[in-house]
This record gives sequence, C-alpha cells and structure tokens, in this order.
Amino acid sequence: RLIQESNYLSKLNSCMKEKVQFAAINPFGLIESKVPEEKYLDKDNSVISWGTKNDYPDYLLSLYNDVGTLRTVINGCIDYTRGNEIQGPYPELLDKLFRDYWIYGGCCMQAIRNRIGETKFVYLDFRKVRSNKSGDTFYYSDDWSKSWGRCKYLTYPKFDINSNQPTGLIYVKNVYNQTYPTPVYGAKTTIQACEIEKEITNYHYNSILNGFSGGYLFDFHNGIPEDKEKEEIEKDIIEKYSGSGNAQRILLNFAEDENHGLTLSKLETEDFGEKYQSLIKKSQQEIFSAFRANPNLFGLPTENLGFNNEEYEATFRLFNRTMIKPVQKMFINLFRELGVEVSIVPFSLDLD
Repeated sequence: RLIQESNYLSKLNSCMKEKVQFAAINPFGLIESKVPEEKYLDKDNSVISWGTKNDYPDYLLSLYNDVGTLRTVINGCIDYTRGNEIQGPYPELLDKLFRDYWIYGGCCMQAIRNRIGETKFVYLDFRKVRSNKSGDTFYYSDDWSKSWGRCKYLTYPKFDINSNQPTGLIYVKNVYNQTYPTPVYGAKTTIQACEIEKEITNYHYNSILNGFSGGYLFDFHNGIPEDKEKEEIEKDIIEKYSGSGNAQRILLNFAEDENHGLTLSKLETEDFGEKYQSLIKKSQQEIFSAFRANPNLFGLPTENLGFNNEEYEATFRLFNRTMIKPVQKMFINLFRELGVEVSIVPFSLDLD
C-alpha cells in the first residue's frame, strides 16, 4: 500500500513545479528477527542465554498467543497428549508440563524433599529457567530482561533421586546437542509462516479501522498550512470519515470557487485480499506440516468436505503414533524414574 502511494505521489510530483506537501504517509515498519542464539551471559561462562536478548521463550509464547492456527494446533496437541484422563498423583502438573513442552519444546519441575525424605514435584515456568552448558546447574529468575549485574536469580542443581539434596530441578528438552530445546514449529520457515499469518491478520484489522487510509487522496488548494493546522485537518477527516462504520458515506466540500476547492482522488490500489488469502493458506499448511498434522484433527475443516469418521480415525492413528504417543511415553518413563507411577487413558471421541 505504501509503495503504491509513493508511486502515485512520484507521478504527481513530475507534473507539478512545486513539491507536494503530504503528511499522512507512515514510515515502513521493520520486524526484528528472533533467533534462538545461545551464548554466555556472565563473565564466568556459566549461564547460557536463550536467544540474542535472552528472550526467545517469550517470543515463542507471543506466537502462541497471537497466531490463531498455531494456538489451535498446540492446544489440540495438549488435549491429545493428556488423553481422556491422566491417572496418578500429578494430573494438574502434567497438564502444565504438556503445555510448556508443546510451546517451547521443553519443560521443568522442581523436586522438594521434606525432613523425612518424601519428595514432591512442583511446576516451574519454563520461560524463566536458564541452564549452564553441561545441564547440571540451573538458574531461575522472574525477569531475565535486566542486565546480568542487576538480574536477581536463584541457582538450583540438577535433581538426583539417589542423593540427599533438599531440592533440585528436572529439566526436560527434546534435543541433546544444544542447551535449549527447539519446538516442533521451530524451523525458520515455520516461524516465518507464523509471522506471515500474524501480519496478514493485523493488516486486515487495521484496514477495517482505517477506512480511507491509502484509498483516497485529498488535495486542498488553499495553500500550505502550518504543521499544527495540518495535523488538525488530518485528525478531523480521520475521525469523521474513516473506519468500517463510515463505508460509502458521501464527502461534502464547501468552497468559494473552483480555485479554492478540494480534489478527491481515488488511489488505484491492487486488491490484496485474494493474494493474502492464498498466502495465509500456505502459511497455515506450513504450520500443520511441522506438526505432521491434518487440519481436520483440530476442528479446522479443509476443502475436502468428504472427510468422514473413518478418515478421521485413520488420520488420527498416524498422528497419534508419530507425535502424541512418543511424548506420552517420555513423560510416563520420566515419572517412573522419579518413583511415581502415572498412566494416560488414550484419547477417544467416545466418552461415557
């Protein structure tokens, strides 16, 4: 839109001796690229940062909150992983661990021993945990955005069930060759697909809020006013005529004569609706592919209207075998190693 506005103004400038004064063009916005870079935070080379600004898990959470398709798939994976029922002493804890695992690719809990040697396990927000390179010492802070010298944190050892340590952390991640995990959708192309869906949604939202923006050009032929007056005129027009509630309203201009009138020109802009619709479908497909999933498994119908129960069952069996069961088995084995027996009743559409 901005490029086309600029092209229009360039043509207009070539036809006029004086420079056009136009106050309603906003500058381009740049999206900062987030990368899961790992580097040492402190001078002792102990704490590893997660991301260039140590905020990569916050970025992943923002994608989960802002990208509808990603949120739907992750919520579906959580539901499928917890099955129809979690049997054992920690169903609520496992719910939270499943959520973190599908968002970040990892999760964390704290083991606390009482005086008689009994151990209980509590959830820790995975976003707030950092690790050293070897993965035997962990650091917890409510706010990692501060500089290292100002950041307050707690230090925990890795939990060892055979020791007498009063507390320790159990840190779960889906990779072994790096300090921090990579979520299922962590590939660069999938992250970009999430960003595309988010930005297209924002584009349509702002198009509704700014009805005339980029669509019409108002030429006032009464001289060039001061900047303050320009802002007042622009504000009055935006408040009165822009927005979805003012579509197709008539704009009236009262002028003394033609030499002091107002020219309203419609900017010929390309219809991006169809192109964006195609692009968002490709982005959504990229997200589903990352999870090896079919949209129908998450209540999102495809163009194939013939998707029946048999096809659903066949699709779910494959998805369950390749994505869900391995995660369930990993957590069941993890708790068994910690001396806790848990089991998961497999997901089924048939509930009593």
